[in-house]
Order: sequence, then structure tokens, then C-alpha cells
Amino acid sequence: MRLEHASQSLKVYKDLKKSGVIDPTTLTIHTERITKHFANQLATISVHAQRKLIGLLFFWEEELVRWRLLVEEEGEIRKAMEYNGEEHEELRVALKTVETKRRMMPSLRGVDPNKAVLPGYEERGTMMVAESDMARTRV
Repeated sequence: MRLEHASQSLKVYKDLKKSGVIDPTTLTIHTERITKHFANQLATISVHAQRKLIGLLFFWEEELVRWRLLVEEEGEIRKAMEYNGEEHEELRVALKTVETKRRMMPSLRGVDPNKAVLPGYEERGTMMVAESDMARTRV
């Protein structure tokens, strides 16, 4: 990383802390504190970079919530395993599921590989023809 990028990143981080978007003690993100004055608060970066940053901040906030829920779920499962004994197969499977969800890449979440099939060229062509037919009938 070049020195100018590091210094600019540090400025952006300080501005986010100052505006309350990033809590400096817990490093949690509060997107509700992004106001209409956000562009003025981060005038050191371009509008395009601000848009990308806002997207990143919302994504990161969702990730923190997801991670917190997974940690809570794992804690509940571990308590149940202590109470019921570790031989309980259903609880072991649930714990393994939580661990798998934690390691899952964002691009793989919510996609069922058996159901998520992108249309091929032939299918796209027929859809385009059907859409153009519908457009002609509306006129």
C-alpha cells in the first residue's frame, strides 16, 4: 500500500469515528448515523468512493449482526450439550451447521446450488423474444 493511500484511509477512519459511524471503543458500525451531511463529513474522498464506502459499511454492519447471532446460537447449543450430554447427535449436527455458516463466503450464502441455475444463451434468447412479443401486444 502506498503511503498516500494509508494516510487517506486514516483520515477516512478518523472522520467515521468523529461522525459516530464507527464506535471507537467496540469498533461496531452504526449506519443510522450516516446522514445527508455524509458527503461533507468525508470531503477528502470522491463521491464514487463515498458510495462504495457506504456499501461497505452496510455490508460490514450486516456481517457483524450475522456473526453475533451465530456466536449466540453456538453458545446456546453448547449449553444444551452440557445439559443433555455431548452424545446428543442432533446438537452436534446443529453445532457443525453453525460452524459451517461462520466459514461460508458471502458469495455462497443463500444460494442453493441445485436450484440456482443461470439461463443459457438459448433460454435468454427465447426470453428476449417473449419479452419483445409482450411489448408489441401492449402497444
